[in-house]
Amino acid sequence: MGDISITARTWEDFLPKAEYESLYADGQEQVLYVLTKSASKKKRKTLGFRIKINPDTRQLGTISEFDFDQHAVENMGFKIKSGLKVSAITRHPVSRAWYILSSAEKLLVVADPEWKIQSVYELDGSTFNQPEGIAFDRDLNLYISNEGDEISNGNILKFKPQKSDKQTN
Repeated sequence: MGDISITARTWEDFLPKAEYESLYADGQEQVLYVLTKSASKKKRKTLGFRIKINPDTRQLGTISEFDFDQHAVENMGFKIKSGLKVSAITRHPVSRAWYILSSAEKLLVVADPEWKIQSVYELDGSTFNQPEGIAFDRDLNLYISNEGDEISNGNILKFKPQKSDKQTN
C-alpha cells in the first residue's frame, strides 16, 4: 500500500466542556452537528451545536446552540433512567428527520428537522448489544452498529426501507 497523506486539524475549546459521542457532518449544507451525551438532570434537555464550515477556508465558522427536550420521550411512555445519553446521530437523506441513538437506554428516537421528537423505538437488548453508530446509505437503508464486548462480537445491522418510506421519507 502507498502512503496516504491526511491533513488533520484540531480545534480546541470551541465547545463547552461536556462529554460528546455524536457527530453528524452534512456535506450539502457544510455544517457539523454535535450533541452532548449527558443532559442536565433537572431540565432533561440534550444540548446540541450547529457548526457552520466555511467552504473556502475549511475553517469552523458560526456556532449556534439548540436543544431537544427529553421529557417528550418520557411523555411517549418511555422511562429514561439516567438521561437519554445520546451515542450517535444521523439524518434521513430525504425527510431530513434526525435519528438519534441512545445506547444506555436502548432507544432510537426520531425527531423532525427542528429537533421536535416525533417517535421513539425501543431496541431489543438481545439484538442491539451496544448501539453506538448509525447511518443511511443512498438507497435509504439504515445501518446501526453495535460494539462488542467479552461475550458478543460487534456487528452492523442493515434495515431496508419499506416502500412507503422510500416514497415519503
